[in-house]
Amino acid sequence: NARMRALGLEITNNPSNPNARMRLGCYLYLTGDYEGAAMEMKRAVALDPDDYVCHTMLARLLDVAFIVPGTKVRYGIDGLIGLIPVIGDIITTAISLWLVKEARALGAPWHVTARMLGNVAVDGVVGLVPLAGDAFDVMFRANMRNVRLLRRWLDRDDRRGRQAASADGSPSFARRASGKSSRS
Repeated sequence: NARMRALGLEITNNPSNPNARMRLGCYLYLTGDYEGAAMEMKRAVALDPDDYVCHTMLARLLDVAFIVPGTKVRYGIDGLIGLIPVIGDIITTAISLWLVKEARALGAPWHVTARMLGNVAVDGVVGLVPLAGDAFDVMFRANMRNVRLLRRWLDRDDRRGRQAASADGSPSFARRASGKSSRS
């Protein structure tokens, strides 16, 4: 089909474009190719695991990718997969926990990851309640909350890094990569 060919051409022209790979993953998911979707989304995130854009795109896919026609209510595949009793909630909680693991890998401090884990726990536990839990999943948007927490911490850490860079002469990204971040 034309949409698939256009995405394939875009990826061929620029294979390091995580946005195109994530869109292709969404398209494959919606057409029922779950394995292909998972593979493309992993490729999108693997292009640059420190790239905040990939984490944001995954959170948007999980929480706000679609709109209920005729309303302003947004939902994502978290809400759709969560309709499958128990197993759906386990799957979406596992994906959410992966985002928390990635935040920790970026060097997020314990208090940020603790809040992120709290959001995932609330989303996972309340999501187990049939129908009401799924409605809660759509409104709570744990992944978007977690990405906002991560973004705030990264912005704060970068500001601190720029201030400290003048003291030790190394830019903030060099300190973060070497593990010498001002916060751990």
